[in-house]
Amino acid sequence: MSNEFREAEEAFGRLKERYVQGQISQREFVDTLKQLRIKDESGRFWMIGAQTGRWYYFDGNDWIQAKPPSLQDRRAICIHCGFENDIEAEVCIRCGGRPDRGPDGAECPRCGARLEDPAAP
Repeated sequence: MSNEFREAEEAFGRLKERYVQGQISQREFVDTLKQLRIKDESGRFWMIGAQTGRWYYFDGNDWIQAKPPSLQDRRAICIHCGFENDIEAEVCIRCGGRPDRGPDGAECPRCGARLEDPAAP
C-alpha cells in the first residue's frame, strides 16, 4: 500500500480511538477526517468513511466505495490459509504463516497442526 494511503489509515485509527474515548467531539472527528482526503494520480479524491472505515472515491456526483489503486494491486495470498495480505507483510495477519516457509511439512503457527500443500491432489 502506498505510504499516503497507509498513513491515512493509521491516522484514521488514532482519530477514531480518540473519538470513541470521548477525547474529541463528533464535529472535531468529522473535520479532522476531512483533512485525510487523498488525491490520486488520476485526479480522484479518496476518503475513509467515518462510520464504515472503508475507502471511498468521489466520481463527481457521489462517493463510491472501492479499494484505492494502491490497495488493489499490492495484495499477496497466504499459501497457508488463503487470506489476502498486504504485499509487504512478512507474516499472514490471519494465521501467522510465513511466505518463505512453504506449507509442505510446515506447522500452523496458531494451532500447531500440520499444513498440507494446497496444490496436492
